[in-house]
Amino acid sequence: MKKQILFSVLFLCLYAYGQSLTPIFQENFNTESQFSQWIFLYGDIDDPDAPTWQWQPYGGSDQGGCISISSTDRNYPSYYRCLGNEKFILSPPIEIGDIQNLNVSFDVSIENVTPAENKLFLCYVGESDGKMKTIAEVVLKGKKGNWVRNEIILDRSQNPMPYSVIRMGFYYLSPANQDCGDIYYVDQFSISEINTVNHPPQTNILIPEAEQVEVRKGRSLYFEGSGSDPDGDEIEYWWRVCPQGENCEVEGKTQDIVFNQTGVFEIICWAQDSNGASDPTPDRRIVRVVDNRPPVITKQTVFNSYGQEVLFRDDLAIIPAGSQLSWQLETHDPDSDRAVQTYWRLSPGQSWSQATNEITLDLEQTGYFVLGAVLKDYEGAKTYKLWKLFVVNEDQNIPPMASILSPEPYATIPLGTPFDICGEVIDPDTWFDSCTPNLKQMSSSKDGEGRVYWSMNNGYFLEGIGARDIVIENEGRYQLNMFAFDGEYIDKKSTSFLIVDNETIPQPIIIHPAKTLRIQPGQTVYFEGTVPRGSLYKKFFVWEITKQGSPEFNLKIRQTTLGEYSFEEPGRYDVVLHATHPYNDSISSVSEKREIWVEAIPEISGNNSFETAVEMPAGYYRDNQIDGKKYFLIQLDQPGQNLKLHFDYDSPASVTLYNDDRIALGTGSFSGKTSIQLSDLGTGRYYIVFDPTENGKKQITHGDLSFGMGIDVSNAALYFPDIKNDTTYYTDLGMVNPSNEDVSAEIIAYDVNGGVLEKVPLQISAHGRVMSSIPELFPQNKQRVSWVRIDASHHLVGYSYTKSHDGLESYAMHGAEKLTSELYVPHIAQRTEQWYTLAKVINGSAETSNSSVVTGAVEKELKTSKRFSKDEFSMLDKFDGVLPEREWGVFKENNSQIRLAGAEIFGKVDGNRQTAGLLLDDNGQDNPNFTFIRNDIYFTHIARSIEQFWTGLAIVNPTDQQLSFRLIAYGDGGSVVGRKDYNMGPNEKLVDTATNMLADIGSPANIDWIKIEADQGIVGYELFGTHDNKRLAGLEGLNGLKKEICFPHLDTTGLSWHGVSVVNISENNASLTFQMISDSGDVLHETTRNLKSNEKLVSLVTELFKLDQIPANAGWVRCSSNQLIAGFELFGDRKGRHMSAVVGR
Repeated sequence: MKKQILFSVLFLCLYAYGQSLTPIFQENFNTESQFSQWIFLYGDIDDPDAPTWQWQPYGGSDQGGCISISSTDRNYPSYYRCLGNEKFILSPPIEIGDIQNLNVSFDVSIENVTPAENKLFLCYVGESDGKMKTIAEVVLKGKKGNWVRNEIILDRSQNPMPYSVIRMGFYYLSPANQDCGDIYYVDQFSISEINTVNHPPQTNILIPEAEQVEVRKGRSLYFEGSGSDPDGDEIEYWWRVCPQGENCEVEGKTQDIVFNQTGVFEIICWAQDSNGASDPTPDRRIVRVVDNRPPVITKQTVFNSYGQEVLFRDDLAIIPAGSQLSWQLETHDPDSDRAVQTYWRLSPGQSWSQATNEITLDLEQTGYFVLGAVLKDYEGAKTYKLWKLFVVNEDQNIPPMASILSPEPYATIPLGTPFDICGEVIDPDTWFDSCTPNLKQMSSSKDGEGRVYWSMNNGYFLEGIGARDIVIENEGRYQLNMFAFDGEYIDKKSTSFLIVDNETIPQPIIIHPAKTLRIQPGQTVYFEGTVPRGSLYKKFFVWEITKQGSPEFNLKIRQTTLGEYSFEEPGRYDVVLHATHPYNDSISSVSEKREIWVEAIPEISGNNSFETAVEMPAGYYRDNQIDGKKYFLIQLDQPGQNLKLHFDYDSPASVTLYNDDRIALGTGSFSGKTSIQLSDLGTGRYYIVFDPTENGKKQITHGDLSFGMGIDVSNAALYFPDIKNDTTYYTDLGMVNPSNEDVSAEIIAYDVNGGVLEKVPLQISAHGRVMSSIPELFPQNKQRVSWVRIDASHHLVGYSYTKSHDGLESYAMHGAEKLTSELYVPHIAQRTEQWYTLAKVINGSAETSNSSVVTGAVEKELKTSKRFSKDEFSMLDKFDGVLPEREWGVFKENNSQIRLAGAEIFGKVDGNRQTAGLLLDDNGQDNPNFTFIRNDIYFTHIARSIEQFWTGLAIVNPTDQQLSFRLIAYGDGGSVVGRKDYNMGPNEKLVDTATNMLADIGSPANIDWIKIEADQGIVGYELFGTHDNKRLAGLEGLNGLKKEICFPHLDTTGLSWHGVSVVNISENNASLTFQMISDSGDVLHETTRNLKSNEKLVSLVTELFKLDQIPANAGWVRCSSNQLIAGFELFGDRKGRHMSAVVGR
């Protein structure tokens, strides 16, 4: 509501003759249009002595706008004030008496104020001298020429004003000095318009109370909203209750919503006042709709043989050997009254057994055990609970148990606000440390070996049980680690919290699509956005879709993820994303627009050279005709983006991608459908040269042929298809930022059907690392997370580290840095009585997919048709209990679309606890240097300690043609131990131990690594394990070389060992620099080494840097070289129970 020179209505109280009077405006006073009109103020009680106040123009407009105020009964003196032509009244002076606060709200447009003068003063006109007195300074938040909204609240209890009471008189804004100046003097300042401020209402969802709820498909949930309006306006309630992407909004304070579709849905409620203002930060609930809700444990008790209740700390209890413990559970199926089945397993050593809700265990043997209970309802829905038991002898050292008391998990702390770090340690060996959150109480009794220290991913390090008044000056998500060390054992606990800046301006980004997109009428586009700041981890988004040239088309959708939207009518559309600060409604921003061109595909011609190349927006170009060599241009506006190209052409052709300097980055030949991609590209112009050929040689000169091309541009991302958090395993995620710039990222958790469960923001400092477990990242969804995607502003190196709860198994693998149209599965274990083979395949794209697993002539469908969905299976089950004869396979997108990422896991079923994992890839060259390289692969580790370790190698010819390759084995100092030539038939696989495969060359005891030189694409991997059947690790065969590689994992508890290996692949000597880098990106230690051509270095990390132990704040190791190198990292626990490996990326 806007009127020129409008007096704001203040709700103030008059105190006269001991009674309260409320002034009431009959109507607003406008000095331009109603200059001669009176405004009456009168009391709301029947008191003949109560004054009635009136306003009247005084002296006419030629006096500069003078106004008189007086009481009708003349019991009070009258006043008049003349205001300069460019100084306007802000609010009427109608109050008398000692009131507590003055609240003034206004909008103002500044026309002639320079940035240095971008402030005003709230002035009061004195009664006797006519001078102005400063009441408050007002700093305008806007810029010159902009409308800004301000609110002044004068609280006399906090900021005493120069008067004992707020007196009757004029209050208005002035740009003058601190004394407010003389009333008749005007500086270079004007206020073009003063407006009353309509504050938006606030909204809450009362029912359901939980932020995330689960409901069975076909059933309803009751929702009830609540709201308030600071201006006292009437409000109405609106809800967005439909699946993602649909514009479904309903009105009403309450809603009964029936959910007939499985998935994860966002339900949003906002209040809107009678003036049209709506809550910019509405309340919401996340509803997960399932076919069957899992059972729950409503009560649990654990007793020892004396009837005493056993207390668990973080689900861990220290138990004397020889104890007998009994568990009693009360369970409930939320979907029915039927009984719940409970299965129990004590690990290691027992298999699952069915029992009632009670179990008794005799714990005679010392060691670390995990008791798992799986609850299963009659329809098959499951949930689980774990109890960790450390069984000890009386004279045995007992590990300490640490707890973080402050800050609380996932606390939100305003930027610059002091907070306390506080912990507690209990060690049954008489060590006890504790502090209250404010550190007023501390007690300590140590045995001389005890130590407590803390680390944080911003470089913070602290010794002791706590510290007061910690201040962090940068917003973001922080991970705090607490270590309690008793001389032998370390207990590590972690928590995360957010530092939030209430003044941060949101900078929303539309992630998908990443740039302008061209589609045909009726096609859909998937929209997804984010705000890359930790202060904005709660997303308050409004998607706005407009049509160029059609102002009447304006669609606004409140939805965190807009999802799929269908463009039915031709035209060019603009899509922007509005974001509001979750803790400051007055701060909002809008993203750069994405243009969507909805139009028939134009005929493309004349693009016969680099100079005449046609610029192509992202999109799919079907049914074109092509009669010769053609040039296309693509412009990338952001660094680190990925470019995916899809071609559909029924005759032989070649495609080459060039950069702006016309240097070829990659090339390939095909016939039919194919896809190619390049990752982590820089900004600039890129050329696609499409060259039709006959028989791979002669350019077509006859007729036109149908030609289809798809162009997709996406931002940097990581995909983790294998995430575990169940009764046996749990997964940690590590992310390293190898660049010189800070990186903003968002971790997105998906369920198996592609539903978005949760999004977590991250800021990773330059060269920094972040590592968190799935329960730490997604506490409310830890049992539901099926896979994870990380969107980042720059390239990251990511890895997953999966371990068993009982500490006997582990495996690690990198996150996939790209999606592909086919994934090679290099090994399917045939000895199913001893080994299992698990596969994890995701459709990581926002599109549907038609995918299969193919091995030989056998093909089975993959359940990855839905966007972001996942198929997880054992190979034996997928092929109905009978494995195909071919020992390898392909996960294939049947339309050659770039959709897939995957992994496979090997493990023992014969009772031995050996596990290894491999990230699957296509046979495309990992070519970050954009130079042509051979079809070579490198096995950088051959275990030389043959008495303890064995090494297995697998090599696959994935083509339908004969393949020749040469195996070269290298030993001490890079010397060639021997060579052997092989011929492989189409689709043939070689798999054997290194001892057998290298028998004609030499013993693995004399071999460091091997190279495979092939005349075409080849796939391989290696496994190595211990003869005692305890440890196993796997590595993908490397086909890409770099001059800088990252070893991403360092465990700082002191319970693990870490080894690194680097091979100088080049023909020249190499100078290597190793740096140990902290989680915050600081170089902690540095050392150098020299390698001869083809020489290999292998070392424990502690020996490499000459350290007794790895520092508590260490994160990762970087190796830089002046030559191309390859390498890997191997790590395991010091007790020799498990180990894992990842290649250097």
